[in-house]
Amino acid sequence: MNDPKTKDPLAPPGVLPRRPGEPAPAVGWRTKDIDLPSIKRALFDAARALGFDALGVASIELAEDEQRLIEWLEAGFHGEMDYMHRHGTMRSRPQELSPGTVRVVSFRMNYWPGEARNAREVLAEPETA
Repeated sequence: MNDPKTKDPLAPPGVLPRRPGEPAPAVGWRTKDIDLPSIKRALFDAARALGFDALGVASIELAEDEQRLIEWLEAGFHGEMDYMHRHGTMRSRPQELSPGTVRVVSFRMNYWPGEARNAREVLAEPETA
């Protein structure tokens, strides 16, 4: 896996390997010309308005995590979530999935609303369980 000439066992056909830590392909604009904090605030406000609980913005430099992802997938820890394995290293190299990617935006929504009753209490009541 460390030899850049070796085909990545998880990469889809036609995707050329890239050394871990190798920078992402250049894009046609520079992020220093963009007010990233303002964009993040606008995204956060929009996410809240849509009911999301949190928003995260991450770098696409995941070289340190890539090997752990490969080991995790090879160990079968993804279970029946075949989509985790399907895109190969595109999970650790987002710019290969979508060329020009410079950040990854993640949204979170709680499954259990704060106003919901405790699950154990509900299950203990035969009429509501």
